[in-house]
Amino acid sequence: MARQSKAHFLSRFFLAGFTPEGTEDGFLWATSKTTNRKWRARAGELAHVRDLFRIEGDGLEPEEIELAFAAVEAEVAPVLKSVMRSNVLPQGKDLDLLLHIVALNASRPPGEIAEVERHVDENLRRLIVERATPEQHERILQEWKAEGRDTTHIEDLDALKGRILAGHIRAVMPRDHVLVRGVLGRASLLVDLLGRRYWTLLVAPEGVHFICSDRPVNLLNNINLPPGTDAKYTDHRFDVVAPLSMRLCLIGHAGGADRTAPASERTVGFINHITDTGATDYVYSADDERHMSVESAFGRENGEAYRRDVRPQ
Repeated sequence: MARQSKAHFLSRFFLAGFTPEGTEDGFLWATSKTTNRKWRARAGELAHVRDLFRIEGDGLEPEEIELAFAAVEAEVAPVLKSVMRSNVLPQGKDLDLLLHIVALNASRPPGEIAEVERHVDENLRRLIVERATPEQHERILQEWKAEGRDTTHIEDLDALKGRILAGHIRAVMPRDHVLVRGVLGRASLLVDLLGRRYWTLLVAPEGVHFICSDRPVNLLNNINLPPGTDAKYTDHRFDVVAPLSMRLCLIGHAGGADRTAPASERTVGFINHITDTGATDYVYSADDERHMSVESAFGRENGEAYRRDVRPQ
């Protein structure tokens, strides 16, 4: 039987920054949004799934992806720890390295992997429908009948195409492809895309703090784009919101300049609401409060406070 291992989709040294102690042995409050359960655990014991990144293809080492992550994290960890000590946005190579942790956090959580799988499934189904032929339809019909499956809803080619497009028949890409191309590939692409933005490092005031989640990097529609506009990292009209620790949060935006700035209490609450809303399930906090804004989360005043702190006019 293959050895199982804990795969941390958020680095232990990263989660340590959200504890009051600033260590992997420090405690966080974890909250499940689906069950409303809340408990305390050490940072190093959270944000992992067994064998999440384990690959099984020929010619590939089972731990290859995790080893690649570990190599990146070894370079990033000292930079993040330095930023947490200084509360100052780094420049040059150190900023580039810091953005690697944002790229990883935006690519490897289970919720992000599920989204990649959904996109792969949709694209494959569209491609299959575009290339479907009467001969393929007849072959599928015969295979289903031989297996004793109901062919009532796919008796003609158009009906089969409709079933495929509606998702009643799924197209599944091998998991190794999703991990290598969808996780490693996406992280590599994001490093370049993130480097094209300007960054503000927000510092929380005493008494409040930023929270984290199992999907901590989010895109914010900050200029009232029409509802339904796809949020993409290639679209610089969306801000990148990436908490780094209980005191610090990185905001990537178009225009302006790289800078360090204090965050108002209202802005911290607004960002925490964004982080909480973006969570797949779990939210992590230094105490048993999530430090949300007392006002309407996406209300005008919160948005204005956020914009003033990130990009003062």
